[in-house]
Amino acid sequence: MIGKNDQNMLLLSSHFVQQREYWKEKLSGDITVTSIAPDLPSSGYGKRKEQVEIPFSDDLTQRLLKLSKGSDLSIYICIVAVLKIILQRYTSNSESIILSPINMLKVSRETMNHILFLRGALHEGSTFRDLLLETRATILEAYENQDYPYEKLVEYLPEILSENFYHISTVSCALLNIHDKENTGQIGGDLSFQFERTGEQIVGKLVYNADSYSPKFVDGISHHFVTVLNKAISDVNVKILNIEMLSRDEIEQLIYGFNNNTENYPKWKTLHGLFDEQVKKTPENTVLFRSSSETNQPQSITYKKLNETSNMMASFLKEKGVEFGTIVAIKLEKSIEMIVGILAILKAGAAYLPINPKQPEDRTQYMLNDSSAKFLIDETFFEEMNILMEDRTSSSLNAKVDRSSPLESNTIAYVIYTSGSTGKPKGVAITHSNISPLLHWGYRCLGLGNNDRTLQNLSYYFDWSVWEIFITLTSGSALYQIPEEWLINPGMCIPFMDQHNITVFHATPSQYQYLIGSGRKIETLNYLFLGAEKLTIDMAKRSLESVNDKCRIFNMYGPTEATIISAVLELTRPLNPQFDNLSGIPIGNGVGNTHLFVLDNYHILCPVKVAGELYISGDGISNGYLNNSQLTAEKFIAFGDQEPFYKMFLNLPKFLIMKIY
Repeated sequence: MIGKNDQNMLLLSSHFVQQREYWKEKLSGDITVTSIAPDLPSSGYGKRKEQVEIPFSDDLTQRLLKLSKGSDLSIYICIVAVLKIILQRYTSNSESIILSPINMLKVSRETMNHILFLRGALHEGSTFRDLLLETRATILEAYENQDYPYEKLVEYLPEILSENFYHISTVSCALLNIHDKENTGQIGGDLSFQFERTGEQIVGKLVYNADSYSPKFVDGISHHFVTVLNKAISDVNVKILNIEMLSRDEIEQLIYGFNNNTENYPKWKTLHGLFDEQVKKTPENTVLFRSSSETNQPQSITYKKLNETSNMMASFLKEKGVEFGTIVAIKLEKSIEMIVGILAILKAGAAYLPINPKQPEDRTQYMLNDSSAKFLIDETFFEEMNILMEDRTSSSLNAKVDRSSPLESNTIAYVIYTSGSTGKPKGVAITHSNISPLLHWGYRCLGLGNNDRTLQNLSYYFDWSVWEIFITLTSGSALYQIPEEWLINPGMCIPFMDQHNITVFHATPSQYQYLIGSGRKIETLNYLFLGAEKLTIDMAKRSLESVNDKCRIFNMYGPTEATIISAVLELTRPLNPQFDNLSGIPIGNGVGNTHLFVLDNYHILCPVKVAGELYISGDGISNGYLNNSQLTAEKFIAFGDQEPFYKMFLNLPKFLIMKIY
């Protein structure tokens, strides 16, 4: 045994100084902890150990032995290389650090260490042969420098290392033919891949922290390990990115099973066309109701009257020079005139660009210039129009609505500008055909009708308002408007909803939380739509308690670029107890012919319960950003330009990349 004084003397020798410098360089720079995220809720610091088999078939064993030429070291190199691929797929990090025991066949009398760090990265375009060579070099270098104790290295790298080496990795790998079994057990980790060769057989097991991982999840990891190993050694010249980890059944489940929501719908119909159809069904029903804080006389208008008035304005717009396919800006406070203006723009064959009347003038001017909008509808415009139309009959004006040009559904319906929090505001153009599947999903799954009344809560320059307005105007429901100050005053808003039997309400979770903060229930609601923000478990429970038992509550998610709502989850009573272990309510399943996929940094499908980036595909995906081809190319990915090995499963023209929250 080496005494303490002898140890200190040895550490000052050139042999140990050289090893110390090696590890200092090897562990320098930014380090991301290598750890596969647990699939079980945190239970403190439990370390209850369980294990699953890593199933080596006889055929796989023989091929691995043939590739390694019977060398235990070569077997270990191959195993570590495969583990690097597994870690990349499960973490989306190209770099990993794998904990390894020291090589017992190379132990010197001076060895004072028991753990090594195998740090390496996967490089795009590399083959499995390349990875084997890099892994071999990493392992051999580690063995050549395995004498220097980790405890002393901590003193030189305190900003990176700590007394607990799980600070940088919780994944270990050992081959018991070259690693001491007791030493392997000391290293452990949350996931410990352990293998042993006995003659012509190789057995493997994955020892795991049962307080962090479920048996099913770990069993999936072990089978993915075998799948990658099988395909990698079948052709060592295969590109790493082309080595599929998932089985065909898993791929089909992720692509088709979780996206079994495709429906046929009349994609040729326009927003105003759907409104016109509803006018014929319920011409005398109230479609708009407006309460004012300035007068006790509310305003209301029927479907028939709204149709006639918007037709008149559409004719006027065309007389003023509004052409088919152009963009018309509208800058009005929430009012009946605002709805008339939106419909008139659409009926004239144009697209509407909503502008916040309260926003800075420079932002307004930027939006007008960037969108090339040649017309602006504001209060002054309405005053001019009303004067010019005084002597005209509605029938003559209706007759002047030009129907000679086909109003195709693939023309732009509206343009929404994003907040611009990360730079200049970006205009997103949405066509009639983009929003049509979402509306038809609403008709089919919600059942809004003549007896429903929607409180218009959302600002019309917020994309979610398009859904709020048009699911109401095209389903026979009525849209109720109140002053903005009432919407943020529970003492005014809730009594109004009760008095007028409001059945539909859209809100962000934070606004709704404020609205029901007094504890007063909203008894009249049949539908509560929450979205645009993360819905917490607590807020979901409070929402269920705030309405009657028959009210349906939905968590709605979607980016502007994918037409308002991409995924929906309807809350159940009682709330699913599995949600208690999550940070928030899941976004649910795709709606309106929208398909959701979670992919890693290399556009490879992630397994179930593995985090990645959310890709959205389907009819709701817009054509990109106005006048910003560079950002469009960055955010809208055409997979025909990629070469994913499972592209045979995909027949979708484009995707929108959005980070999952």
